[in-house]
Amino acid sequence: MIKSDLSSIVADTGPLLCVGAAPKEYGRDVFWRRLKKRVIVPKVVLSELENISIKNDFLALAAKSVLSKGMRSLLLSQGSHAFSGVDRKAVRELIIAEELRSASAQCREAKTSGHDGEIDVILLASAGHDKIVFTNDNAALNVAKNEYKLSTAVFATLMAAEIADGNLLAEEAAEVLLGLQERNLYPGVHNITALNLVSLHVPDGF
Repeated sequence: MIKSDLSSIVADTGPLLCVGAAPKEYGRDVFWRRLKKRVIVPKVVLSELENISIKNDFLALAAKSVLSKGMRSLLLSQGSHAFSGVDRKAVRELIIAEELRSASAQCREAKTSGHDGEIDVILLASAGHDKIVFTNDNAALNVAKNEYKLSTAVFATLMAAEIADGNLLAEEAAEVLLGLQERNLYPGVHNITALNLVSLHVPDGF
């Protein structure tokens, strides 16, 4: 794929934490090689990472890794986009409705608070062309795809892209994702197997 065919990636907190938490050769090194200078991070997502980084736990280490000088140099700022309260409310209502529907089907408690990062990721991606929503939040993914007709990716998509390009074995990638899952960090897919990663859709331009 030639450089002009590559899309900008609008990133949420979840996949960035996976980048920081995964072993360096599967997280930061892949991120550097594949997405260098193409990742746009909304200000609210940076704030979320900064708040997580001051805690004393596994996620704090992951956030600090993403916010380190070398990694942060690869991230593009949100720019001058400013979204109105009306815009944010509309996206929030769609995400909450999707989350309630999904939670009811899965007999689990719905997450009805937060979602600030996902909201700005969707709004920022929808404000231009050739942008991919990069989030691990299932409700936000469905809203981005079905309501805004946006291309989407999760952290596992990054592994799938590397597999497709011959840079990574599917079995290795599955082990990495299972390791994240064991530490309660969701990589964007539930049924993690080498076979499922090989068949995982990678959007054009990713």
